[in-house]
Amino acid sequence: MLEEELYKEGEELAKTAVSSGMAVDQLRKIYEMVKIRPLIKPVPLQYVHAHTRRQMSRVKGRSAFKMILNILDKYKDDREAIAKILEYALLLYDPYRNKPVLDLIDSAESMIRKIVMRHGLRLSDIYGRFIGRNFVELRIRIDGYCRDKGSLAAEIQRVLQSNREFSDFRIRIWID
Repeated sequence: MLEEELYKEGEELAKTAVSSGMAVDQLRKIYEMVKIRPLIKPVPLQYVHAHTRRQMSRVKGRSAFKMILNILDKYKDDREAIAKILEYALLLYDPYRNKPVLDLIDSAESMIRKIVMRHGLRLSDIYGRFIGRNFVELRIRIDGYCRDKGSLAAEIQRVLQSNREFSDFRIRIWID
């Protein structure tokens, strides 16, 4: 099996898991059951299949669980391929979950840079995360001494929330 094919299947699984609301812990649990460890007897794939079906009826992420069942059926005897697909899905889960925040940062960076430069400072980095459905926390790292971080954060927040592009989000700004 080509590594590129396994990567693509893992990527599709990650996208589906995020869009269907599957928790990363559910994905990690299935990966841990499939993963081969030295000196530890592996969990039978039939058990993994049964566990996945059970979880599908209990928690969010039905389409992702269905996809995992299809992967288990497709690679019946190739435990390493299944583990590799699940591993790629785990690695790519956060980037797909955080894509809206990264897009927001890309859109807001030039506005934030202008505000920071007006205060005689230099923007070093911006990173963020979701805290709930539409609530985003942006952390802005600046170079130089900033006397009043609170007023700078409030100004950035005011400018971003007055922009129509960001009106769907509640935004909290932290200056580091």
